[in-house]
Amino acid sequence: MPRLEGKTALITGATGGIGEATAKRYLEEGANVVLAGRSEAKLKDTRDRLSAYSAMTQSVGDAADEADVQRAVSTAVETFGGLDILVANAGTEGVVTPLTQQTVEDFNQVINTNVTGVWLAMKHSAPVMQNRGGGSIIAFFRRLVAKFGFPQIAPYMLASTRFMVWSRLPVLSLPKEAFE
Repeated sequence: MPRLEGKTALITGATGGIGEATAKRYLEEGANVVLAGRSEAKLKDTRDRLSAYSAMTQSVGDAADEADVQRAVSTAVETFGGLDILVANAGTEGVVTPLTQQTVEDFNQVINTNVTGVWLAMKHSAPVMQNRGGGSIIAFFRRLVAKFGFPQIAPYMLASTRFMVWSRLPVLSLPKEAFE
């Protein structure tokens, strides 16, 4: 029996390399998968590449938009009956340019996607998982960027350092038994 048989996973940033590879592996292990991403065309391409598996659907939206995140979680519940695994993979490095040439818009794009997006996904997934008796939240970030820093991607570096500490929030604020 596959290890994830009967489990449902929501994967944000599902059209990128890590997201698609994660989706493929979860599908191989028997999970139902909701692919979430901003581009309907890229989601279609990802679904086409994963067409050997039928236990998947998609949700188009921005990881930093609360209504879009709520819709993605609802898609998991309505299509597969619940949610057991969140893979918060959506992220961006933003504009690669010296700090002094970056704009507030460049900065906000990175923070909104990499911090707010993960927070929204956790916020809306956790209650659904708690209702099922628990679940798993997996969030990706580049630890090397957070530790050493690269001035050409300063907003990404800031988001990564904040996320390193902040990602412990569900463990600290949710009942232990919900995530065992």
